[in-house]
Amino acid sequence: MEGAAGFVGFFLTDPEAVKALSMERGVPGSAKAQETVKPDLSPADKLQLEFFGAQAKNTTPRAILDPSGAGEIQKALARNALSIPLSGVSVADAASKFMAEAEKALTA
Repeated sequence: MEGAAGFVGFFLTDPEAVKALSMERGVPGSAKAQETVKPDLSPADKLQLEFFGAQAKNTTPRAILDPSGAGEIQKALARNALSIPLSGVSVADAASKFMAEAEKALTA
C-alpha cells in the first residue's frame, strides 16, 4: 500500500510528472500543480483551467459523504429503470428487483 501511495503521490506532486501529465487526465487537483502546467497549456486548456477555477470559487467540499453502497444503489436504479423501456420489464418487476439490489448493497 505504501508503494502505491508513493507512486500516486509522485504523479500528483513531482513537478516533472505534473508537467508530463499536464491536463491529460483533467485539471490537476492542487493549485501548485495547476500553476506548474499553466505556462505550457494550449489556449483551450487555459480556458478549461480558468473555468475550473471560477467554478471552484462557487463550490464547497461535501459536508456529508455518501453512505456505503450508495454507488451500487445508483447503478441499480439506472439499470432497472432502463430495463423498462429497453427490455420490456414491467414497472412492478423493475421496482422489486431494484429494492432487492438496494437492500443487498446496503447490507453488504
